[in-house]
Amino acid sequence: MKWRENCPARCAALAFCVLAILALTMSIGEADAEEEGVEYILTVSDWAYVREEPRKSSLDLGRVDAGQVVRGIGYQDGWVQVAIDFERKSGWIRADLLTLTNKTTGRYTNISGGRARIRRTPDVNDDAKTNWLEAGKKITVTRWLYADGAEWAVTDKGYIKSDCLEVSK
Repeated sequence: MKWRENCPARCAALAFCVLAILALTMSIGEADAEEEGVEYILTVSDWAYVREEPRKSSLDLGRVDAGQVVRGIGYQDGWVQVAIDFERKSGWIRADLLTLTNKTTGRYTNISGGRARIRRTPDVNDDAKTNWLEAGKKITVTRWLYADGAEWAVTDKGYIKSDCLEVSK
């Protein structure tokens, strides 16, 4: 009889445990996806240094050769964090030396149906626009970057989220 009286409390406790396990499983999956990163290719003609911190004066951990593909796992202030095993450390490469391997450069058209914001940084919270790209207008993309959870086209005017653009025909 007491078991039945405590049934709502036990059911609630069981439901809480199930939800907690489910939430933990989902957060582990998100961390795994974040750790997988995105692939970049080095676009310079010879090589680039991999730095310990995202700044030019930081310790040099090693070099990456031209055309080498690296896995980007983060972005900070114009630097891409790459998962390269230099003494079991990741390192940093200047973002202007890399482009995403799954995107092509060249002419793209704004397909957003309206004006696309051209930002000064690859950050959706950067409200300081440098310009707008009108609907249907074309722009030249010189490289691609992954930052702030999105792919960004890099142009001579600034950064545009990739979902606003399509390769020009």
